[in-house]
Amino acid sequence: MSQDVTLTWDGCEYIIPETSLFRALEKVENHLTLHEIVTHSARGSVPMAKLSGAYCELLRHAGARVKEMDVYRVVQSDPVKSSELTQCLLMMLSPPEDLDITGGEDEGKTTAASK
Repeated sequence: MSQDVTLTWDGCEYIIPETSLFRALEKVENHLTLHEIVTHSARGSVPMAKLSGAYCELLRHAGARVKEMDVYRVVQSDPVKSSELTQCLLMMLSPPEDLDITGGEDEGKTTAASK
């Protein structure tokens, strides 16, 4: 079963193939780690610049041409999107056995947050 990750940003879909997912996660962790997300989420405040930078890295790794400030503006202006991006990163950085991925029509497809 493939574990490709599909990201949606600005109406376009971007795919991170399973074969390059580890490299993408390394880039994310240069900005924000799983521990930091959990710790800050418990306090109710994930650092917006770090969140934006981490998600921007995922998008770029998947081939999107996006700037950190574009992601930052969305995160700052839309609390729902901020929460979605936080959940996306939390899901991606969690150990696979902690994820609840169910089969069905989209079996093998992990979908992440969108703009």
